[in-house]
Amino acid sequence: MVDLQRAEMLYKEAQQHFRDRSLGSALMATNNALKEDPGHSGATILKNTVIRELELQPLVKRARQQLEAGRLVDPSGDNALESYRQLALLLPADDARAQQGMQAIARKYLEQADQEFANQRLNAAAQSVERGLAIVPDFASLLDLRAAIDSQQRQRTRQAEQQRLEAERQLAERRRSEALARVRREKEAQQLALQRQQQEQQALARQREERLRRIEENRDKVNRLLTSARSYLVSNRLNLHTINVAREDYVEAHRLAEDQDQRVALLGRDIIQAYVDLAQTRINNYSYDIAEQALAQALTIDRSDPQLVLLKQEIDALRAISNPGATGPRGSPSEG
Repeated sequence: MVDLQRAEMLYKEAQQHFRDRSLGSALMATNNALKEDPGHSGATILKNTVIRELELQPLVKRARQQLEAGRLVDPSGDNALESYRQLALLLPADDARAQQGMQAIARKYLEQADQEFANQRLNAAAQSVERGLAIVPDFASLLDLRAAIDSQQRQRTRQAEQQRLEAERQLAERRRSEALARVRREKEAQQLALQRQQQEQQALARQREERLRRIEENRDKVNRLLTSARSYLVSNRLNLHTINVAREDYVEAHRLAEDQDQRVALLGRDIIQAYVDLAQTRINNYSYDIAEQALAQALTIDRSDPQLVLLKQEIDALRAISNPGATGPRGSPSEG
């Protein structure tokens, strides 16, 4: 016999158990209600709902455990995101538990991003934000944090650019200061060199005064040396050995005359000219070694002679052209 009143009472009891999540008691109450009234539609629907909940309970529990353990999106096959997505396929449209679970995952990423942002780990924070938005694209807090991260990253970029420009300015200033200091040092060195040169010239002047006394004593010997040197120059002006012998006579005459005899000075100029003429001839024949030997001997007479300076520059330039990369002069063999 159908007892509708008792069936309704059992149905309401089942509803209360279901609200209290006492699924076993709810299932028992619905079964009892259907015994009293097999056609009770509410009890039938509730029974099916309880059965589905019992079937889903392991999946819901596993998803919650994965979430609490921090297995948000990995490892594959054992993470909260996969479980909640599976749950979303099984729940009715009006059941928000799967969406709530995904929201919880997104909040986890929000917490991570907040912590990373607080520690100024902006790249890591940005990655956490993007992971959360990949799950819940319209999560407002994540979108706000993304904007804050973007703002700070732009600020960092501006600061880095300002620091780079400042470093470049400081480097330019340091180089300018170094250049000015180098110019000052070079100027001071030139001034010291000029002072030394003046001092040397003054010392030479004093020495020449002392030599004046000895010049008269050696005049006869100087005359013989001058005659000998001139004869060598006349005999073979373009022969290095001959000019060298004349230079030796000149050196001795110069030592004895001590620069007081203009004839000695003129002889020195003539010997220099002979070396220059010989060097030019050898340069034309590409005999740079002999030209350099002639130049070296001439420089022992007067190192400041302008034409000797020009001749040396010419030989060096020709050397560089004919033998680029060489570490020292090379050329034809010297003459005797």
